[in-house]
Amino acid sequence: MRLFTILGVPVALSPWLILIMAAMLVTGQGNMLFIAVIAIGLHEIGHALCARALGMPVSEVYFFPLGGTSRLAMPLEETGWREAVMALFGPAINLALALIAIEVQQHVLHSHALAPFIMANLTVCAFNLLPALPMDGGRALRAMLVAVVGADRATRFCVLLSKCIAVGIVGLFLYSLFSGAAQWFALPIGVFLFISAHQEKINMRGYFSSLSGKTAVLSRDRAARMRMVAVRRGTRAGDVLKSLSGSRINRIVVMDDELNTLYEMDESELVRRALDKGLDERL
Repeated sequence: MRLFTILGVPVALSPWLILIMAAMLVTGQGNMLFIAVIAIGLHEIGHALCARALGMPVSEVYFFPLGGTSRLAMPLEETGWREAVMALFGPAINLALALIAIEVQQHVLHSHALAPFIMANLTVCAFNLLPALPMDGGRALRAMLVAVVGADRATRFCVLLSKCIAVGIVGLFLYSLFSGAAQWFALPIGVFLFISAHQEKINMRGYFSSLSGKTAVLSRDRAARMRMVAVRRGTRAGDVLKSLSGSRINRIVVMDDELNTLYEMDESELVRRALDKGLDERL
């Protein structure tokens, strides 16, 4: 549910989060809610500002019961190292806020009045540094792996790691439950990480979902229009993908400067090369 914009970026809240916030106000936990809004809000604003500074458009900042996320309006394969910087900038904001609050508490207030604010920021920082998608640590890890093994393999590895972490957190909850000191907060965190990691895997298949639609048309009608695309040797895979028709089956012909055909490839092969080796892969 989109409510307002901050610095031109739409801000949306999960309906569940709105209910939780209302419940906190009704039960007299307004101070805790205020602290959480500041810690998580500045965290996500930091993401958005960093993304803009690095030339990555932000389509939306979305807040859910366990945090928030800044959604980029560009494919993962084009973000590269910039997404790692953006992802780590959010926890850095929380760490800086906690350190500043500690200094103010010790040298100005001479009390522990800011202890809840410090703890909230340290908690948000630590939680987001988990190497699990869609947390910042997981996004940074995937962004760094993309340059080595490609977007598809990087995502599959991070999804598997995220699910292992999620299962581990649920396992800790079960252990605490049977030991008589149930840590109920661990259960929704583990379930959330597992579901979100699976959704990341689904999102990564965007290119292939388009190919699946074309395959379905060919299977149903037994005939479909094909478009031949001629490209020069050395052209970026990303530039070729942008030129492909979304409604027709595409076949790519790679040619030299004298217009001699060097080789041909199917659209699906081009997509796999782009995901495995990046959009800068040369044909």
